[in-house]
Amino acid sequence: MKTFRRVLSALLAFIIILIAVGFSLPRHVHVQRSLVMKASGELIFEQVNNFRNWKNWSPWQKIDTNMIVIYSGPESGPGASFSYMSDNKKAGIGKLTITNSIAYDSIILEMDFMENGKSTGKFLFSGSDSGTQVTWIMESDLGNNPVSRWFGLFIDKMVGKDFEKGLSNLQQVTDEIRENSGPKVVETEVPARVILSVRDTCCPLTIGSKLSLFYGKISELIKNKKLTVTGAPFAIYHAYSPESFDLEAGLPVNSRVEIEGDILCREIPPQKTVMVSFFGSYEKTALAYQKIEKYIKDKHLTIAGSPWEAYITDPQVEPDTAKWQTDIYFPVNSW
Repeated sequence: MKTFRRVLSALLAFIIILIAVGFSLPRHVHVQRSLVMKASGELIFEQVNNFRNWKNWSPWQKIDTNMIVIYSGPESGPGASFSYMSDNKKAGIGKLTITNSIAYDSIILEMDFMENGKSTGKFLFSGSDSGTQVTWIMESDLGNNPVSRWFGLFIDKMVGKDFEKGLSNLQQVTDEIRENSGPKVVETEVPARVILSVRDTCCPLTIGSKLSLFYGKISELIKNKKLTVTGAPFAIYHAYSPESFDLEAGLPVNSRVEIEGDILCREIPPQKTVMVSFFGSYEKTALAYQKIEKYIKDKHLTIAGSPWEAYITDPQVEPDTAKWQTDIYFPVNSW
C-alpha cells in the first residue's frame, strides 16, 4: 500500500509539474512557411482567393478526395467560405472564410476547426528575382489551457509539413497553368520569299527609330520600282544582347530587282520553323521567346538560322497594344 501511495504521489506531482509548466508555455502559436514560385502573383493569387481552386492543391483536400465540401458566399474574395467534413482524422471537420483580400498582395482567413478551436490564416505574395514568393501563415491563441499549450509545442512541426506540401502543390498547379496558357508554339514551313531589307546595328533605345527609317526607305523604293508588298514588315535578329542588336529589317515583295545603296534585295529559300503568334506590346515578347526556346529544347531541335519577327498589326492603325500581333519565328533543321 505504501508503494502504491508513493507511486500515486509521484504521479500527481508529475501531473502538477506538467500543468504548472504548461501555464508557462507560449499562449500564441505562429506557423510560417514560404516558397518562391515562377508563376505571376496574379495567377497564384487567384488560385488561393477562390476556394473552388483549393481542391487542386490543398494538402487537406488531397488527403480525402471524398471529402464533403459546401461552398457559400461569393465565389472569391471577402465573405467566400467553404465547410468541409471528412472521416479521415487528418482532415476532420472545419470551415474556412476569407475575411480580407487585397489583390495580388495578401489574403486573410478565419480557420474554424470546430472543437479544436479557431486560427487566423494568412497568405502573403511578394515579387522576387525568381518569380513570386508565397508565404503561408497560421496564428492561434491557445488560451489558458495548459494541455493546449503543451500541444502547441508540436503544432509547427505537424502543420508546417502540411503547409510545405500545400505550397509545393500550388507551385505545381500554377506552373502547369502557366505552361498551358499564353502563346502556343506551332511548327510551320515558311515558303521561299523575296525581301528588300536594310541591315544595321542599334540599341534598345534606337530600335524604334531605326525600324521606322528602314521601312520608310524600303517603302519609297517599292513605290518607285512599282513592286507589290506580299507580307508583313519583319525584323531579323542576327545577333542580340541587352545592349545591342544586329538587325535586318524589311518587307517581302513579289519579285527581285537590281538596286544600289544600302538596301538589299535577296531571296530566302523555304524554311522549317517553330513560331508563336504573340499579342501585346513589343516590350512583353520575352514570354514568347521563352516558350519557343523551351519548345526547341524539349523537342531536341536544332536552330538553323537567325530568328525574326513579323509585325502583323500596324501600331499607327491599332492603338490598343493588347491587340498588337507579332509572329516570332525560329528556323530549325527539322521537326
